[in-house]
Amino acid sequence: MSTMNEVSESAVARVLREIREAGPLTLHDVGAMLKDTTRPKGVSYPVCMRWVVSGAKVLGGGTVKLDAVRAGHRWLTSQAALERFLLARNGETPQPPAVRSVSQRKRAAAEAGKELTALGV
Repeated sequence: MSTMNEVSESAVARVLREIREAGPLTLHDVGAMLKDTTRPKGVSYPVCMRWVVSGAKVLGGGTVKLDAVRAGHRWLTSQAALERFLLARNGETPQPPAVRSVSQRKRAAAEAGKELTALGV
């Protein structure tokens, strides 16, 4: 069973590795990246800080935090951490496989049976 510190340390290690590989983003950078027509200046620094400290609500309940590390007097994160945060925030989860019809299942079973017969099984 992992403790909260172990979970935090693994998140910190992951963000540090991502920062080494792709470069750091400050929370000001994160806010500036999220500009749109309703927020021409981007998301404010306090909002980004709240995402790090308290998290943001996700669809279906719960919260998700923006992974970041404290470096001196500022917080740093990575592009990958921001992408993970935004995907989680928007409820992006892998879609379940499509359900096959009865005839599709029967056809696949018949083809598999033919392959097994050809292999001598």
